[in-house]
Amino acid sequence: MRLILWGICLCLSAASGSARAADPAAILAQAKQAAGGDAWNAVRALHLQFHTLADGLSGTQEEWDDVQAGRYVVRSERPTGATASGFDGVSVWTQAHGGYSYVLGDEDARQGAVNEAYQTCRAYWFPDRASATLALEGVQQEAGHAYDVIGITPQAGRPFRVWIDRATHLIDRFVEQQGEDVQIIRLMDYRAVPDGIRLPFTIRIGDGDPQWDEVDTVKSAAVNVSLAPGQFALPPNPAPDFRFLSGKTSTTIPFRLEDNKILVSVRLNGHGPLEAELDSGGNYIIQPATAERLRLTGQGASQDGGGGEGFVAASRVTVGHVDIGDIRLTNQPYKILRFAKKAPERTIIGLQILQRLVVSIDFDKQTITLTQPDKFAYHGTGAVIPFHFQDNQPEVYGAVDGIAGVFTIDTGDDGSLLLIAPFVQRYGLVERYKATISYGGSAVGGATHGLRTTAGAVALFGPDGRPSAEAYNPATRLSQQKGGFDADRYVSGNIGLGILKQFNLIFDYSRQQIILEKNQNYVKKTTL
Repeated sequence: MRLILWGICLCLSAASGSARAADPAAILAQAKQAAGGDAWNAVRALHLQFHTLADGLSGTQEEWDDVQAGRYVVRSERPTGATASGFDGVSVWTQAHGGYSYVLGDEDARQGAVNEAYQTCRAYWFPDRASATLALEGVQQEAGHAYDVIGITPQAGRPFRVWIDRATHLIDRFVEQQGEDVQIIRLMDYRAVPDGIRLPFTIRIGDGDPQWDEVDTVKSAAVNVSLAPGQFALPPNPAPDFRFLSGKTSTTIPFRLEDNKILVSVRLNGHGPLEAELDSGGNYIIQPATAERLRLTGQGASQDGGGGEGFVAASRVTVGHVDIGDIRLTNQPYKILRFAKKAPERTIIGLQILQRLVVSIDFDKQTITLTQPDKFAYHGTGAVIPFHFQDNQPEVYGAVDGIAGVFTIDTGDDGSLLLIAPFVQRYGLVERYKATISYGGSAVGGATHGLRTTAGAVALFGPDGRPSAEAYNPATRLSQQKGGFDADRYVSGNIGLGILKQFNLIFDYSRQQIILEKNQNYVKKTTL
């Protein structure tokens, strides 16, 4: 009888242990204990200072975390300049090289901020701070270590995975599929800090290829620091770094169209004129041939993506002054990368110009007018389309043949309409349009591919959510890519110059709106 009872107890004990092992909350509770246990209950805020190595450049970084509410801000200083990013509890924002900051309004940024806020407030240990679903996804073996993998989906966020070392019970990494790439954050070298908690002192952030990881090493950690009222707020923009040489507040320059590209003349450090594409989907870029001729030496080394499925090597440089018409901009942050084999000295201007000035493109006269934002007022009857930022470009609400989506506005795209691969798959657009003709092209990051067709109508929505501007029968590409921007999970399509040049355009970033006025190129609705 004693043997039977002993056997029953063993079975019950094993069953209980198995239940605990299958309970993700229990595994996370062990992780909390390993990282300081109840000491975390009193942690309200953290201030971390790092040495950082990213894109081949060393620098410093500071991070402030509101551990109870999930707000955060990270500020970085590198030889190429300062950048920052943050979440104030409502909006996620970014501050790029040059000091101009803006709120990101796209779905990728929104869901990413929800997840980062969840991790910042350690809601996996304190579920009352943010709701989520948990699921044990199994055990992973790697380099002689075993890890429990827990899938977590925060409310209003997207799934990510937590790897927890079965030997130490410490969190080893977070793995999250973003719009285009997978982000892997490795937490290493845990150490005790004041107030009884343990923090990782080495953090590696990358996409799975270690040679391109950002490596952040903690130099100091302070617990329960005071947080200023505006600690997490969108920073104010710096003093203007441009001026009109004539003392005016507006200038008009000619442009020409070549292969559906808007080309203007610029001067860099007095050299030129150089040909520059005006690309609302791009940043300042010069190619290696121009950098060499102008004796500009790039700093650091990174891999940059674009529409293609791969990456291209890039570095950074500051150009002392950039002249466009009557305007001089000082200390402008450029990337050096190759993007146009047939025009190796062509440059790109984009976000930085559009942030600073109201840009009016008149396709009838082939002129561009650049106006100081506080001196601009619109009195026309064009369609006013509000936009939010998707990374560095404007994204608007609209529809293609009645299917609603979000569409980026890209004067650098020489096509008319690109529909992004997941959107194409979600709505069965290959079958709907009976598309069979293949296309192949190139973009930053490599080759692009998919199928060609013709859509019926593209509508852009006004402030009231109703169609305000429409284009008809655009040549359309249906992407079939697995990587790059053309496979972004959150963007529906990209509207290129084939559609945009049917309107005279006003990009007014100060008011986050684009105004479209039909011009002589406008094609009225026809029946194919």
